[in-house]
Amino acid sequence: MEYLTHIFLFSCGFPLIYFTHGWTYHSSLSKMSYDDAQTYCRHKYTDMVAIQNQEENKYLNENLPFNSAYYWIGIRKNNGKWTWVGTNKVLTEEAENWAENEPNNKSEKKNEDCVEMYVKRTIDAGKWNDEPCSKKKVALCFKASCHPSSCNHHGECIETINDYSCKCSDGFFGKDCEHVVICPEINGIDHGSVVCSNVYGNFTYQSSCHFTCSDGHLLTGSANLQCNEKGDWGSEIPRCKAIECKHPEQPENGVMTCSNEGEILPENSNCNFSCQEGFTMVGSSSVFCITPGQWSENSPRCEAIQCERPAAQENGEIDCSSNEEMLPYNATCNFICNEGFILVGDPSIHCVTPGQWDAESPKCEAIQCEDPEQPENGSMISSSSEEVSPYNSTCHFICDEGFTMVGSPSIQCSATGQWTEDPPKCEAIQCEHPEQPENGSMICSSNEEMSLYKSTCHFICDEGFTMVGSPSIQCSATGQWTDNPPKCEAIQCEHPKQPENGTMICSSSEEASLYNSTCHFICDEGFTMVGSPSIQCSATGQWTDNPPKCEAIQCEHPKQPENGTMICSSSEEASLYKSTCHFICDEGFTMVGSPSIQCSATGQWTDNRPKCEAVQCNTLVAPSMGKMNCSHIDFGYGTVCKFTCEYDLLLNGTDILECDKNGSWNTEAPTCEAVKVPHDAATYQTVGIVTSVASVLSTASLIIWLIKRMRKTAKKFTPTNSYQHLEAAGVYQNTEDSWEGV
Repeated sequence: MEYLTHIFLFSCGFPLIYFTHGWTYHSSLSKMSYDDAQTYCRHKYTDMVAIQNQEENKYLNENLPFNSAYYWIGIRKNNGKWTWVGTNKVLTEEAENWAENEPNNKSEKKNEDCVEMYVKRTIDAGKWNDEPCSKKKVALCFKASCHPSSCNHHGECIETINDYSCKCSDGFFGKDCEHVVICPEINGIDHGSVVCSNVYGNFTYQSSCHFTCSDGHLLTGSANLQCNEKGDWGSEIPRCKAIECKHPEQPENGVMTCSNEGEILPENSNCNFSCQEGFTMVGSSSVFCITPGQWSENSPRCEAIQCERPAAQENGEIDCSSNEEMLPYNATCNFICNEGFILVGDPSIHCVTPGQWDAESPKCEAIQCEDPEQPENGSMISSSSEEVSPYNSTCHFICDEGFTMVGSPSIQCSATGQWTEDPPKCEAIQCEHPEQPENGSMICSSNEEMSLYKSTCHFICDEGFTMVGSPSIQCSATGQWTDNPPKCEAIQCEHPKQPENGTMICSSSEEASLYNSTCHFICDEGFTMVGSPSIQCSATGQWTDNPPKCEAIQCEHPKQPENGTMICSSSEEASLYKSTCHFICDEGFTMVGSPSIQCSATGQWTDNRPKCEAVQCNTLVAPSMGKMNCSHIDFGYGTVCKFTCEYDLLLNGTDILECDKNGSWNTEAPTCEAVKVPHDAATYQTVGIVTSVASVLSTASLIIWLIKRMRKTAKKFTPTNSYQHLEAAGVYQNTEDSWEGV
C-alpha cells in the first residue's frame, strides 16, 4: 500500500476490536503537499487532525514516530485568520501551541499559510510552525468516533481524548441527552375542550395543547400552549367565560324591540329599532349580541328630518315656505327665472326623508345658439369664447390660403336660438394632374384630371432604377405643384477589377455594370479563392461583396526524416503548390514509404514523409566446436563477427564476416573441421593396428574418450552487448554451455 497508518485508539476500557468512544489518529507513509494531505485525510478518514488543547498536543508528540519532514495538521490561514479546516472554526488561544517566534511568515512570496507540528524535535518538540502549503510532509489525520446516535439525536457530540461529551439541545438533559423535560399534565377546562399533540411523550418538551370553548362561552387566555425547555407551559391555562350583553337603551323619538327580556341578554340576542314619523335613523336598525359579549353596533339615534335651504339662483328668484336656513320636513321651495332666461329643471322641490330635497334645484339659463362648426380649410372668429353662443353673438369666417369662400362670411345668433345662415365653405384651388415618370409609377391622392389644393402625388421607381428628384409633390395655394415630377435613372455599379492570379467573367462588359448584373471569379491553378466566388450589383449601386483574392496554395513544410536527407524544391516554411520533396536514406538505412511527395491542390502532401529504418543481416550462429564474437547484438549494418575453432580444429572459410549496407554478409559463415593426418603417419598407424590387437582396442577407446571430452567442454555462442566495431574494440564475450554426453 502507498500509505502506512499509525493508529492510536482511546478505548475507554473496551477491547480494541469493539466500537469505542473517542477517536483514532492516522498518519500517511509518504510525504505530500498540504492540499494532497487534506484530500487523503478526507478520503480515508474524517479530516486532518484538529487539536483542541495542550493535553492533545502532548499526547501526539509522545506517541507519533519521528519524521524529519514533520507532520501537517489541520490549521490553515483563511482571510488572515488561522482556521481549523475540518470545522471552519478560528483557532482559540486555549489550543495555540506555536514554537518560539512563530508564526513568522518569513517572506510574503513564501505564503506560509499552512501549519506543521514538530514531533519529537530536539527543540520545540510538539510545537507548531507556519510553512508554505506546497512543501511535502506527513499527513496527520483523525477518524471521529462520534456517530449520529451518540447523543440520541438530541445534542451535539464533542470529541475529547479518551471520551466524548454531549451538548444537549434545548429540552433534553443527561450524559447522552437521553432525558426529556416534562411539563405539568393538563386534563381539560370547564365549558371547553383541549387537544394536545406530543413529540417526545405525553406533556414533554415541545408538546402543544389547543383550547376551545363550547358555544356561548368565550376563551380567556392563550388558545395555544407549548411545553418549553424550562418544564412549564409559558403561561396560565385559559378559562371559558359565558358570553353576555347588557340591554341597550331605547333611542329618543324611536321604538326598540329585543328578542329576549332582562337587563342581561345572552349571546345571539338581537334588538330592532325604528324612528317616529318626521325623524330619521342615524345608525344600524338592528344589533346582535356577539363574541366577546359586545353588541355588533351602537344603538342608533332618531334625529328630526331637516333640509338645508337651497342657494339663490343666478338670473332667477326662490320662494320657500320658511325663511330659516334649515327647513323642516315637508317644506316646499318654488323657482322663477328672470326675463330672457329659461328654467331648466323642476320649478318646485320638497323636503322629504331622509332630509333630502326630492329633486335638484333648477337653473336659469340664457337662450343660446349651438356653436357652429369651423369650415374645413378655414378659420372662425366668434364673439363668444364659450362652446355655445348667446343671443345676438356673431361669428366671422376666413378661408385658408389657396381656398375660396362659398357662402356668407358672417352669421348671427337669433332670438329663436338659431343662426341667421349656415356657415360658409372653403373650396380648394386645383392643380393640373402631373405625368407619370418613365421607368416608375405614381400614386396621387386625387385621380382626377385636376388635383385639389394640398393633394399629393408620390413616386416610386421600378426595380433597377433610382430616383432623381423629390419622391412626392403637393398642389400649392398658387395652383402649381411644389416641384417637378422626379426622373428614374438606371442603377449602375462601378465595374470590378479582375483578381491577380485569377479570371473574372461578368454579365456586363461595360465600365459601369447595371443593377442585378453579376461577376463570377475563377482562380488559376495553384491558387485558392479567399472571398465570394460571385458578386451582384445591388439596388444601392454597390456590389454585394468585394471581389475575392486568389492566394497561392501552400503545404506545411515537412520535417527531414531521422537517418535520412530531404531535398525540396522550396526551402520556405510553407511549400507552394506542386513543389516536391525527395528523400534519401543514410548509408545502412532503407526507406519505408514514398521517395518523393508533392504539394497538392488541397494544401496537403500527396503522401506522408517516408521513414529510414536500419538495415539488418540474417542472424548468425557459432560453428560447431567453435566460437563467434559480434560487435552488435542486432546484426545490423556494420556488424562484424569473428570466428575461431577449438581443440586444434581448423577454420574453413574467412574468420571475419561483416554486414554490408544491403543487409547481406560479405561472405558465408565458416565451419570448424578436423586436421588431416599425413600419409606416413597413417601407414604407421595401420601397421601398429595390424601388429597388435590390443593396441587397436586402446586406440579406439582413446578416440571415444576424446569425443566425449570435447562435447563436455564445447562452448555455445552468445552475442556481445557492445555496439562497437570489432577491430576498434578488440573485446569478445562468450557464455559457456555444456554439451550432452555421447
